[in-house]
Amino acid sequence: LNPQELSDILKMIKRLQGELKNFKPGAFFLSLALFMEIVVMLARHDASRISKHQFRFQIGEVLEYINRNYKRNIEINELVTTSKMSRRNLFRKFKESTGYTPIEYLLQIRLQRAMELLRHSSMNVNEIASECGFCDSNYLCKLFRKHLNISPRQFRLSQTS
Repeated sequence: LNPQELSDILKMIKRLQGELKNFKPGAFFLSLALFMEIVVMLARHDASRISKHQFRFQIGEVLEYINRNYKRNIEINELVTTSKMSRRNLFRKFKESTGYTPIEYLLQIRLQRAMELLRHSSMNVNEIASECGFCDSNYLCKLFRKHLNISPRQFRLSQTS
């Protein structure tokens, strides 16, 4: 609880104690109402913490799904199903957690894998594009130029020098 919430609850507890010592008409019902209000405040506080943790867990499952399946065409609906969130919430929470949209993250994973293969294999660019889930080598080359300002071939040559 933050200091203000704690202060509010402590005030309510003091009122509750006062009512329990008081034998005026309605003291029992007022005590019960104060007690229930305290319980609700605590439950709401805990629920907000659980939902934040829940979103992180759900985004973690989506990240794992993307990392396991990056080679194939992943549909947004698969990610929505995996996350158990609405499409809007998925995009918003994913961006908050990673700094990327799910599609941007998928492309980053594919590019990283392509760079690894260019460094450590003798596969040609067509084979690497296919292995990394790109529809063709032209798209891989376009992304390389966009993100790294060089072609895959130039990247490979720069890694061997």
